[in-house]
Amino acid sequence: EPTTQPTKHPGDDPTGNPTQEPTDRPTEDPTEDPTEDPTPQPTEHPGDDPTGNPTQEPTDRPTGEPTEDPTEDPTDQPTAPPSPVGRVLPTDGRLITGIAGSGGGSVVVSNAAGTELCQTLVASDGSWSCAPGIGVAEGDLVRIARTDPSGQTATVWWRVGLPQLNLAISSVRAGASQSVAATNFQPGELVTAVMLSEPLQVGQAVVTADGSVAFTWTVPANTAPGPHGIVLTGSLSGEHSATFEVLAAGGGGQQPTPTGATAAPTGMPVTGSAASGPLASCGLALALFGLVLLAASRRRQFQKERC
Repeated sequence: EPTTQPTKHPGDDPTGNPTQEPTDRPTEDPTEDPTEDPTPQPTEHPGDDPTGNPTQEPTDRPTGEPTEDPTEDPTDQPTAPPSPVGRVLPTDGRLITGIAGSGGGSVVVSNAAGTELCQTLVASDGSWSCAPGIGVAEGDLVRIARTDPSGQTATVWWRVGLPQLNLAISSVRAGASQSVAATNFQPGELVTAVMLSEPLQVGQAVVTADGSVAFTWTVPANTAPGPHGIVLTGSLSGEHSATFEVLAAGGGGQQPTPTGATAAPTGMPVTGSAASGPLASCGLALALFGLVLLAASRRRQFQKERC
């Protein structure tokens, strides 16, 4: 049977009246201030860890703070620390002196047997000196012990004697050979030889155990006639010199003079001890003439006795 009211066909529009019950979540109220304009690229939030991949190119400035004092340029050879004993001066044994690397402390000098010879304090400038109470001869070895203000002690052995230079020839021709032998240098020290006036490097040599060292060299052919010198400089004994005469190259004139004389430690000129030239010839002639007269006188006396 048909219903009392016809069934309505639903339309395309929803019901105009809203539902009585609200939705589960209400619409949020909008903020009063509008959102700022966004940047073209999103802002990255920095993390606690630095960037994992380092840059390939080095930075302009080095990383880390520089030290206050820059590193010194290294030398070719390592620098040796200064000796606490310092330098000992050549001595004949009557007074032993030296210059320590620093002031303060004391010095004790003893002989090879261990007997104390003298002791003294080191001045503020490092200088010191003491006179042995027991005789010390040339060639003796003495032990020098220096104790610095901190209590550290350093020792060195020193050979007693003043350096002497012995020239083979007191006068030599330019272009010829000359030699010098020296004594009383310190065993094991390095000695450098230089000829003057025009500096000529003769060479270097190590002093032997008995304190001697020798050099032989050729005097340059263009050396000007006149006095010249040879200077020996020891790494421990210091500088010592002697002079000799250089004659013009060639034949005539004054002849070279051998000598056995010793140069003074102060570098005074060395002179020959042998006579030379016309004086020597004259003396020889007089001696021969005297021998002839003596022989004739004895012959006359012998003939008278026979009569």
